[in-house]
Amino acid sequence: MHALGHRTFILIASCSIFLATNASSQTTKEKDNTGKNQPHAIPSTDLLTIGSTAPSLQIDHWLSNGNGAFKEVGSFTTGKIYVVEFWATWCGPCIRSMPHLASLQKRFRDKGVQIISVSDEDLETIKEFLQSSVRSNANQTDDLSNNPPAPVQTYSELTHVYSLTTDPDGSTKRDYMLAAKQTGIPTSFIVGKTGKIEWIGHPMELEEPLSQLIADKWDRESFAARFRLTQVRDQLLDTIQEFASEDKYDDALKLVLAKKLEFSTAPEMIQFLETIELKIKFIPVLRHLQSDEFDDAIERLERIEKTSSSKQKFEIDLMRLSIQMASKKFPEAAATIESLSTSEHAQPEILIQIASQVAEADGTPDAFPLSVVKSSLVAVERVAKLLPKDANVKELLKQLQKSHSRLDNPQKKN
Repeated sequence: MHALGHRTFILIASCSIFLATNASSQTTKEKDNTGKNQPHAIPSTDLLTIGSTAPSLQIDHWLSNGNGAFKEVGSFTTGKIYVVEFWATWCGPCIRSMPHLASLQKRFRDKGVQIISVSDEDLETIKEFLQSSVRSNANQTDDLSNNPPAPVQTYSELTHVYSLTTDPDGSTKRDYMLAAKQTGIPTSFIVGKTGKIEWIGHPMELEEPLSQLIADKWDRESFAARFRLTQVRDQLLDTIQEFASEDKYDDALKLVLAKKLEFSTAPEMIQFLETIELKIKFIPVLRHLQSDEFDDAIERLERIEKTSSSKQKFEIDLMRLSIQMASKKFPEAAATIESLSTSEHAQPEILIQIASQVAEADGTPDAFPLSVVKSSLVAVERVAKLLPKDANVKELLKQLQKSHSRLDNPQKKN
């Protein structure tokens, strides 16, 4: 049997132990005075968040000022609206956001809006970048008319309409990005007319909150409630991953339990916490599985199942399938696939992933027996009823039908 073989099913159960962060994000960890990484603090009251007073700016270098329309900003002026946006010359999404920022600044300049873009790179790097030509895919505007494309320009010419800056000592990044636990760029903070943080998000999504803030129609509290939960979730994942890396599973579970009590009136948060709780419990099961300790893996899984909810049974059966496949208990695996496909919590994309691995193994030394192929075929037939126009599902169905026919009638030639 090939080295990966039936163990590829382990990936199905283990690939989502923790929710992935944006692949382009950079994570920043706090350090104590020993230089060791410390888990991020969890209390949401310590966060820079929606409704917090915006920190004053201490930016080292201001490279453009809207052709004299804007002054350098330290403290925010009451009645004005500011966008503090974090970017870097190496960040593709940041560069692609520049035409949109320029368009917004032109549109809202007379409405008391000032856009301030902040890098933390050295001054020479920024100056060199500004002299380069705008990339063709970034040389776009919000103008959807049939007008001829704008002539080639430099980034200095593109961004001169707003305030482009750099702060190599990193103080502004610390006061905003790190304080708000934001790990990826570009990220924008809107500072409203009262000097409070009104919105945090991607610069391409600035238009709606800016328009509502200008018109005094922005619902800060509604956005704050959603955004704070996101911040707390991200912090929680950070801390749990720290615990998991040190095999401190009991500490991780205690933290989840405490958060379930804290957010007992927030259904979406409770659902998230229960999912993470189960993933933490799965880690020792996976370690048994990867060490070929199949009986221990099943025993541990059965202990988890005794205290699980009905909604968690799908995930537990998925883990059970991984163990059964790795231990070559194919009749049991076939029954588990049947259970997964009939579950009220069945996830079509997971069923497709299982069936695809079965289909791809056909004709190889790792081919699965008839019982597994048959249960996979039945699962995909059920998915096909939900997704009747999906071409990939149709093709998968044909592959499994062919495999089933060959295995069920070994004397019949294809």
